[in-house]
Amino acid sequence: IEPWHHTLALPMPQGHLPVRSYLAVPVVSGSDNVLGGLFFGHSKPNVFSQTAEKIVTGIAPQVAIAIAIANARLYESAQNEIEQRKYIAENLQRLASIVESSQDAIYSINMEGIIISWNNGAEKMYEYSASEMVDQSFSRLLIPESRQEASLQLALQKKKKGAITQE
Repeated sequence: IEPWHHTLALPMPQGHLPVRSYLAVPVVSGSDNVLGGLFFGHSKPNVFSQTAEKIVTGIAPQVAIAIAIANARLYESAQNEIEQRKYIAENLQRLASIVESSQDAIYSINMEGIIISWNNGAEKMYEYSASEMVDQSFSRLLIPESRQEASLQLALQKKKKGAITQE
């Protein structure tokens, strides 16, 4: 692919910088894939000489190498990210299995006191299924005398942390 330089006779769109001559050189990988181009413009006509073309043509392979190195680093970073995400997903799955298989009642509530998770142990202890309890207020589990105290405790927790509370 050859470099291209030309003098523009057409007017540029309104608001565009005035370009009367330009030089375009493709940036090509070692496997002959066009990665992009180096584009130079000038407001005066006939600015780019054969020497300028040779210089830019000599720079283009270096740009291709820099792009290849950057791409290799990005690829390596993406592979590391994928491995980290797999590791985290495996650990989350392992923890979820522990919680789900526990004989103890384990449930989570958000800062509004709404149940957001409910394990098998909770189903057995409280005799409510997860589908019955998730998205319900935790106060449903309390005897009427305890509801006000629990609401106050939740309000205090909400002020302190702003995080999910585990029971």
